[in-house]
Amino acid sequence: PVLAIEELIWNALDADATYVKVIFIKNLLQGYEKIIVEDNGHGIDANNKKNTFGKLGDSLKKQTLYTRTRRRTMHGKEGKGRFRALGLGNRTEWFSRYSDPAQGIQEWTISADSAELRKFRFSKPTFSTVAATGCTVTISNLNDGLISQLLQQDAVDELTARLALYLKKYQDVTIKYDGQILNPAKLQVSERSYE
Repeated sequence: PVLAIEELIWNALDADATYVKVIFIKNLLQGYEKIIVEDNGHGIDANNKKNTFGKLGDSLKKQTLYTRTRRRTMHGKEGKGRFRALGLGNRTEWFSRYSDPAQGIQEWTISADSAELRKFRFSKPTFSTVAATGCTVTISNLNDGLISQLLQQDAVDELTARLALYLKKYQDVTIKYDGQILNPAKLQVSERSYE
């Protein structure tokens, strides 16, 4: 389950996000009903929906080494992140705000169900009243057995370790996971520089 969250975070970072937040939402009975991953990246452009949500193993990221505006190293290239999210819960929805040169900030949603992995549903883009771009991924109908694993400190440490080099290299990035900021320095034993 940590890999699924990691993929969603990488998608945000590949969209030039500087802030990513992973939130676990409880219901009235104190069970977990949703996982939300929010970012302030450039969002998913509706004009690229076929390439963005095409077949497994297909991604727009294959064509580039660096992110669009911040020129950070690109991570994802295989188009697996969107499918891994469906492993955490039966339903996943992406709510995206992106900048269109002719139309301004547009917003739209993409949704998928684990029962129909090949079928993504797209809303029509509309004008957004919010001036900022970004993406919010909401996973619902959660797999309870996986959620308990994601809430352990081991999951936070594993995610921190997996993202450590990126976070050290790009110090303008903040990732907040269930209220904790991922800080590689907490896990680091030593640091040396070599010629």
